[in-house]
Amino acid sequence: MDYDQQYIATARKRFWNIPGLSYQCADAITYSDPEAYDGIISMHTLEHLSQPEKFLDYCSRNIRKTGQLFLEVPLLLPRPLGEPLYPFHDKEYTIQELNHMCEQAGFQVDQKIGRDRGVYTTFESAREAVQYHCSLR
Repeated sequence: MDYDQQYIATARKRFWNIPGLSYQCADAITYSDPEAYDGIISMHTLEHLSQPEKFLDYCSRNIRKTGQLFLEVPLLLPRPLGEPLYPFHDKEYTIQELNHMCEQAGFQVDQKIGRDRGVYTTFESAREAVQYHCSLR
């Protein structure tokens, strides 16, 4: 069993009692099932993708008009590095970059939450990561 299937099996055991919840294992850039999803949750995925814009386009194509995208990514620490903190991240994002990418993919950001030292906080206090709750424009 590969890692993807292991994660899905673990999620099924943990969330077995949520009606209508399903899992899909596919290429996040090429998979297409228009308006199939009420929501898409992407937690710390974007920073690992070589084509994050295509992933966000995928999300906008495959989410229902009334659906939501929940997106969490680490923030780029401008000082002292100005480059990803973790070498296994393709990219870490500034707020401006993330706003632009969401907008280009057809999303509006409905809510922004910050994370600092592993604790969710106000967006303005975020130093570590941000979480966006988005809907289609």
